[in-house]
Amino acid sequence: ACNGQHFALGQWIYDALFSHFQPQINKAAGVYISLEGALTHLPLPCLFDNNRYMVEQVSLSTLVSVVHKPVSHPVQKSPGNKGTILFGADYSSLNAPTLNALSSELDAIQSAIPEASQVRNLAFSKTRLAIELEKHPKFVHIAGHFQFIPGALKSSHLIMGNGEKLFISELASSEFCWEGIECVTLSACNTATMEEGNTGLESMASIILSKGAKSVIASIWPIDDFQTAAFMKKFYQGMVSSRPHLTISQALRFAQLESIKSAQTNTTPAIGGLGGCNHDLSAHPYYWAGFSHFTRKL
Repeated sequence: ACNGQHFALGQWIYDALFSHFQPQINKAAGVYISLEGALTHLPLPCLFDNNRYMVEQVSLSTLVSVVHKPVSHPVQKSPGNKGTILFGADYSSLNAPTLNALSSELDAIQSAIPEASQVRNLAFSKTRLAIELEKHPKFVHIAGHFQFIPGALKSSHLIMGNGEKLFISELASSEFCWEGIECVTLSACNTATMEEGNTGLESMASIILSKGAKSVIASIWPIDDFQTAAFMKKFYQGMVSSRPHLTISQALRFAQLESIKSAQTNTTPAIGGLGGCNHDLSAHPYYWAGFSHFTRKL
């Protein structure tokens, strides 16, 4: 439960980094922030300014320093560029912690984007991921277990639905075409947690950006299964159902604001076919502030 300590810490960080820019923030429709080193792990949405979180003021995006090497030939636009592909595994048939809300997460997203296609469980393999990315979708959603191994970045990996391990170094190979994707959403733990790699600080999110994705939604800490499923439903509803449509950073802000509001009920809203979970939300930012919108520096 909230004990107020995160408010005090969030206020201290906000005052140190952003208070001098308050007039500009007040006038901005969105703020792009460049962070380096350990600051890349700051949960910007829950920094606190007197009586409100930073995300209650404005939509936020983090600029990431990556070396982007464009493909030799531009990605050809096709009907697939308008598509959405949802990948995920609940690991119920594997020796891994089961994600009980996975099916409801994907189904809830599909209710917001009926034309989306799904690749689930055993079908979610490295080969299938590569095949689907070759279709150049507009949006890609990946839900599952990402194992971030501190001190051993090369050993960090995504567990596929068939039990394969997709190591972080493989993400940058020519086998996987991230070029031109509007947004890759990584619904898994620590997908934006950075550590020293071949080109400086790297994470799953930064590698996908370096290979040409335009933006990534990723997490800077471990996430909750049920809460994330509800959060992702809000995110996609904001992105595709709003009139006019929200930008990706605005849709993320929408989901975070909705989470703050629903937290006051102390129950998780039902998603898909599941009822509410037993977590005490109590407005704690753990459940909604771990996700950030990342894009490349120009």
